[in-house]
Amino acid sequence: MDAQFVIAVAPCREPPGPAAVVVPVDQIMIAVDGVQRYVVSHLSRIGRACDVDDVMQDIRVAVWDGVSRGHYRQLPGIPFGAWVQGVCANVCAAHVRRELSHQ
Repeated sequence: MDAQFVIAVAPCREPPGPAAVVVPVDQIMIAVDGVQRYVVSHLSRIGRACDVDDVMQDIRVAVWDGVSRGHYRQLPGIPFGAWVQGVCANVCAAHVRRELSHQ
């Protein structure tokens, strides 16, 4: 029996406006997978390489939430992956702050 994967999005409080950009799920997952080396490097610096899977999941959720809520705006000459890298940097920084505050 073949398994099928379905990604469900919780309804937004506000419907996306006419300028909302539709990003295919495949493109989201490829872009998120592309930042994994950065996450490993960033977390290894503070000795928390064991948290990579958790942070990658946080990044997936943040990117999915950002796209579904219309926070991503397509700009000419700027690839989608660049926006994902920004989200990744913010999620990693928040994780590092949390971890360092618990030490």
